Amino acid sequence: MKINTAANPAFNRRGAVFGAAAIACLAYCLTVFFILQKALAPGSGDLSGALQAASLALPPALLAAGLFHVYLLAKLLKSLTGRFINSLFVLLVIGSGILLVSDITLLSDIGKEYNRFDVSGQWAMLYAFTAFHLAVVIIGAALLQKRKALTADSGGSEAVYISVHHIALISGVLGVAGVFLAMSGAAVPLRYAAGFMVVLSVLALIPLVLILVYWRLRAKRKKERTMMDEKQFSDTAIAALLAALPVYILVCTLDLLSAFSLPASFFILLLFFIQLIVFSSVVLFKNR
Repeated sequence: MKINTAANPAFNRRGAVFGAAAIACLAYCLTVFFILQKALAPGSGDLSGALQAASLALPPALLAAGLFHVYLLAKLLKSLTGRFINSLFVLLVIGSGILLVSDITLLSDIGKEYNRFDVSGQWAMLYAFTAFHLAVVIIGAALLQKRKALTADSGGSEAVYISVHHIALISGVLGVAGVFLAMSGAAVPLRYAAGFMVVLSVLALIPLVLILVYWRLRAKRKKERTMMDEKQFSDTAIAALLAALPVYILVCTLDLLSAFSLPASFFILLLFFIQLIVFSSVVLFKNR
């Protein structure tokens, strides 16, 4: 059933107001960040009362932006089309929402460390994350205003099935990238590589877990007897077979030939994400 925005103008108005508020909150955060960066310098002394009040408003502003992410995600999940660009934007909204939490952590770290350490790296991350949030919110707010852009169950069960595998494929790619990033030692010292790899792997899997939960809840709400039809079951079985045995043979052969040498934890996670990529790629290939 399509959402008739012409008959229900409050839909567009609500999205426009909520989106504008989120944009304003993020713009406010950027402005305060610039001012705080100049004020939080070693030996600068205490912040003025006005600046302290402005900084206290940052968490509520980030929270408001986060609520818009939840609102936007709910609309996007109800209007999955099965197109890759649609699935990618769902993942970007989830990623942006997760990074909003890290913004608060970064601000806390800056407040504790600015007087003793160089925190320019944390500021750079804050600006980059906030720019990312702004881009996602602006695109999302614009999307909410298009009559045909968000329609309830626009693609049906097939679109949800394809979108799940789009996100699984992207999560797999992000997971492999996370393992190699941790191994490289470029982001954190190698002694912290294992923990850093686990964190990146969890972050890569969060979008997949959320879309799977939505898929299950949707099927339950619609009282569907199965989440997949016979063809989808068949495609999934073939993909699972191809993702298992051949990948194990390839990776084990490379390991026996000493083509690479990894600690067990790195090896297991790398193998898992490679299998996820192969599994989703096969499903998507058979449903192209």
